[in-house]
Amino acid sequence: MGVQIAKKLVSGMTGKEEILRQNLSVMYTGDRLDSAVREYRVRLLKRYVAAGVVTVVLIIAAILSSYLSDRSLSAVKRPGPGSAGLVVPVTVEGEYKGHRVESEEKLDVPAAVLSEKQKKKKLSAFAEQLPDQVAPANRDGTRVVTGNLDLPKIDTDTGIEMRWESSDPAVLSEEGKLNVLPLESDGEMITLSVTLTLESISRQTSFEVYAGNVPESYDASVRNQIHSVVDQLSDVSEGKTVTLPEESAGGMKLKWSRRENSHAVLILSAGILLLFCIYAGRYDRARKNAKKYQEYVAADFPVVVDKLVLLLNSGLTVFSALMRISSDYAEEEASDRSPIAAEIAEIGRRVQSTNSSVIEEWKQFAIRMESSDILRFCTILEDNMSKGSELSMKLENESEELRELRKKNIQQYIRMIDSRMMIPMMLMLCSLVLVTVAPVITGF
Repeated sequence: MGVQIAKKLVSGMTGKEEILRQNLSVMYTGDRLDSAVREYRVRLLKRYVAAGVVTVVLIIAAILSSYLSDRSLSAVKRPGPGSAGLVVPVTVEGEYKGHRVESEEKLDVPAAVLSEKQKKKKLSAFAEQLPDQVAPANRDGTRVVTGNLDLPKIDTDTGIEMRWESSDPAVLSEEGKLNVLPLESDGEMITLSVTLTLESISRQTSFEVYAGNVPESYDASVRNQIHSVVDQLSDVSEGKTVTLPEESAGGMKLKWSRRENSHAVLILSAGILLLFCIYAGRYDRARKNAKKYQEYVAADFPVVVDKLVLLLNSGLTVFSALMRISSDYAEEEASDRSPIAAEIAEIGRRVQSTNSSVIEEWKQFAIRMESSDILRFCTILEDNMSKGSELSMKLENESEELRELRKKNIQQYIRMIDSRMMIPMMLMLCSLVLVTVAPVITGF
């Protein structure tokens, strides 16, 4: 009883016998198939055993680790200021007068709160680092400004808010926009003051930057003036036209022109796409040529069958008739031969040079062409080598069937062409409807 249960268990774990034999029969036969099925089952059982042993070992290790490890908890580290709070799962054991209770709880640990002293210290450290972040100093300690400055309103890491002031907003605004056009001298020292606020604590600090008449500064200033003029024009919504000024409020000359989109990027993209299409279809031509070659062979094959029938009716044997066809094709000019004529001529040369079986050569030809028609033709020849008249009749019937099949294939191909033409016809119809309806719609 126990043995039968074990066999059923093994069969259920390793698969059904008939399914295993069916899958393995592709590679094995006879006694080797029985041995392969047994070895397959043994390998599966070994995997089951290995997985079970590893699982048991890991479970035992986890249990021992849980009991032997020190799970006692005396303190939980609080997250730093500005960080998210923690939720710590804990087990609390309470005992009162010999009565012990264990409860699973979740301890919420909020982030630490800065004291007034810590806030001031944080503001001081931030104030020392801020000038180098906004405008790094040169070797001589001068902070030269050649473009717009990034003056942040808040620091996301610390939560410190900033309010900026400039000693000369016309040259360097509180938003960090640089404009050296009003400068009459070579440059000017500008004081940037900032008020730092962290919750209820504030601190002020300032530093100097130098705005000089250098080409980089002029470029940034002129660009800022252009942006300002464009923004002002974009805000105006009155009037039928927008008058483009020839001079800004600061005396800067302006010349406007329409920007033409360059087609270079589009051409480059099209070229890259074309190269990719060529690369992706690098095998397509070979596949199409091979398929076309097979189609040519299939189309001319009934003619070969007709020639064989004529030669058999004239009294030649199958071998002589096939060799005669091969020699006839071999005598033709290479440029005039069809694909099947070249193949049959090559078959004749191989039979004469290697003394191989002409039927076997035709079979190999059928396999290479993936043609069930030629393979069936070989079977008919092989089965009726000694039956001349009967073979001739069968070949005539085979030729008629091949022509009828080719006729059906052509008709199917024509129907496919008709269905493919429906899409362009529908597009043309939609275009005609749009051309007809568009003037009526726009007239309302």
